[in-house]
Amino acid sequence: MPFELFVMADTPTQGHVNESLHSVLSEKQATDLYKAFVEDTLTGYLTASKLLSASPGLARQRQVRVHLACYPDCNHEFFQNLAHRTQVVLIDQGKGEKGERIYRLQRKAFSRGALAVLNAEVSSPALSQGALLNALDAMDRTGFVLGPTDHGGLYLWGCLRMEGEMLQDIPWGTSKVAEIFRTRLRNAEQEFEQLPEFWSIVQPDDLIRLKRLLSVEPGRAPATARVIRAIER
Repeated sequence: MPFELFVMADTPTQGHVNESLHSVLSEKQATDLYKAFVEDTLTGYLTASKLLSASPGLARQRQVRVHLACYPDCNHEFFQNLAHRTQVVLIDQGKGEKGERIYRLQRKAFSRGALAVLNAEVSSPALSQGALLNALDAMDRTGFVLGPTDHGGLYLWGCLRMEGEMLQDIPWGTSKVAEIFRTRLRNAEQEFEQLPEFWSIVQPDDLIRLKRLLSVEPGRAPATARVIRAIER
């Protein structure tokens, strides 16, 4: 069975996503931007997984099945349309605190025979597609990988196994997430590797930085680049 990767996405309800950007964007603009973040993150991992599967010598060891894990469910029109266009499998995160939901997704993946499980956040839409291969290589060496953001969160993390306690009482969406993971892994004497730090879009200044990047390299996050151009018109 392949590795499984869950892109974690909230229902893009206006006023409830990208809330930290409401000081510079309208609720609709922030929602449109969040939808673009989800699309670019998902398509980036889908493309990376296809490239790995097509690479000689890597196909057997590097099969990655990508899912879009939706919260609270998959019925929103945006998720349905995105699944139709990309052929990604939608999975409900279900109820409960985020750590509980993640652990439930991982348990089900391992019960299906997954070799390892990865989780990805959508706040770093311009992430290089090479991050996935780097994460798989790191897990081969240590069994656990963390991809930290410049704001103290995680854009990607993966494991060959995980205990439920590792995910309890984590203040998701704060600057403490990555350090809590590191501390808990060290306390459990679990080896891990960190991927290069990458920036996430959390504050208005991050949006300015993203605009500058995409003005030069729009292909890094094409859906996001289109929404930014529309906002600036």
